[in-house]
Amino acid sequence: MDFISNSNPDSRDFLLKLFDQVGADVSVQTSMYDVGASVGLDKDASSTAAEELIGWGLVEVKTLSGGIGITDDGIQIAHQLGAGPQSNEMSGLSLGDEVIMDATLCAGVDNVLAALKVWAGSSGAEFNDLAELTSDIKTADAQLGSPQPKTAIIRECLKSLQSVLEKHNAEEQVRAVNQLLGE
Repeated sequence: MDFISNSNPDSRDFLLKLFDQVGADVSVQTSMYDVGASVGLDKDASSTAAEELIGWGLVEVKTLSGGIGITDDGIQIAHQLGAGPQSNEMSGLSLGDEVIMDATLCAGVDNVLAALKVWAGSSGAEFNDLAELTSDIKTADAQLGSPQPKTAIIRECLKSLQSVLEKHNAEEQVRAVNQLLGE
């Protein structure tokens, strides 16, 4: 089974944030609750995401009080999700003209959405802008969960996200969205 295709979006966000905090160092320990809180998860949801990642062998328990660390497999999957330097497989990825998106493109879009969730949590954007971002991200997430994710729906979500990101001068996030849009 493939983690990227068969895991919970909260778990993917959690893994990306864990990688962001500990990097590619399997010896580093951090709190699962701190990682979860930084992606908007409460303690129960943080535990659930960490447990799923432990089950996949991507995270390991370091202490009984919630200390966790990333594994070599976790680092590899985080890279596949776009963490760290972009791999050749993910660079140059754009939506294109296909009606239905393939798994690689879905993973790329999911990675950008995960990064946008992290950005939104620390952006200080106004409520209405955050509500619009959240709505567009949820719509895109739902479409990615479809057996046949439609490119047109993802494209419209990204265009809407692009306008809010530009309003807040989120240059890195705008670049990622523009790349997917082929701009």
